[in-house]
Amino acid sequence: MNTETLDELNRLRWDGGAGHYEVYFLKLHDPATGISAWLRYTLTAPLPGIGDARCEVWAVCSDPRRPGQHMAAKDTFPIRALQSNAAPFEIRIQDSRLDSQSCRGHAGTGPDGPRLAWDLRFEPDCEPLLHFPVRAMYRAGFPKTKVLSPNPLARFSGEITVEGRRLLLRDAPGQQSHLWGSRHALRWAWCNAGDFAEAPDAVFEGLHSEIQAGPLRIPHILLFFLRLDGTWHRFASVRQCFFNRSRYRPEAWEFELDNGSLRVQGRVSAERGAFAGVTYLDPPGARLYCHNTGLADLHLRVLDRRGNELRALSCHRGTAFETVERRPHPGIPILL
Repeated sequence: MNTETLDELNRLRWDGGAGHYEVYFLKLHDPATGISAWLRYTLTAPLPGIGDARCEVWAVCSDPRRPGQHMAAKDTFPIRALQSNAAPFEIRIQDSRLDSQSCRGHAGTGPDGPRLAWDLRFEPDCEPLLHFPVRAMYRAGFPKTKVLSPNPLARFSGEITVEGRRLLLRDAPGQQSHLWGSRHALRWAWCNAGDFAEAPDAVFEGLHSEIQAGPLRIPHILLFFLRLDGTWHRFASVRQCFFNRSRYRPEAWEFELDNGSLRVQGRVSAERGAFAGVTYLDPPGARLYCHNTGLADLHLRVLDRRGNELRALSCHRGTAFETVERRPHPGIPILL
């Protein structure tokens, strides 16, 4: 993959003003241990009167052998702790850093050292993914959140340390994404998988969001993508954004997709104990509650136009899945 392209997609968009948030996040799943990790480098610059601009380093690790016992940590700093470079891309928050091929950091610093630490390299395993059907949407005022994945499938190697326990990773599948904007969506569901038993190079990503456009609510923006046998199949045209079928709830999500040449039926789900809750602050001041897991199951049926099954794909306890609402879900602990 061209490093300059990855650097441009990752370039920090914040201009130093109020009313902006920006997130770099990485998700990975280690098949050897079953452990999933979710790492975030973020900034929030609220509107005047809401609070001071800040930057944060987050980490959440989950082990399927210890359901409900997630390790989560976050360190918050004044915005002056954030430094960035465009070419080559790098973002630094204190001594935690991210570039287009590696990340290093820690969170939850205490007297005995950080609760969570990581030192990882990642190699791109496919082309970047731009979610919006029209590239001008990345420059326009609508939608108010922009999202893209410089690395929708990457292979991670290095180490993660969880409360002193050192885990060595080699070619663990994962992803690295970048989003920014002036306001979060009202609510959404999202999933990503790149560890399919039947096709190790396949990637699936889905996003179902409800957004505000002035006084109007737009209840269903549906963006879905499948990379199979080296080709991206997009279910995200302007028409498909509104007419794909999708229904989600806290622990499961079903969808039916049709792009005119392929159909996909899918379901992603996880037990409630697999989810960890975290909170986001919207620049205008609202608080959102994210219910996230890296241990979900995903099952896909890929069909031709007549409904004949072409492929069946499954990712067991390695799918990233989250729902975000304006209130917390009962039974899912808010850890951060």
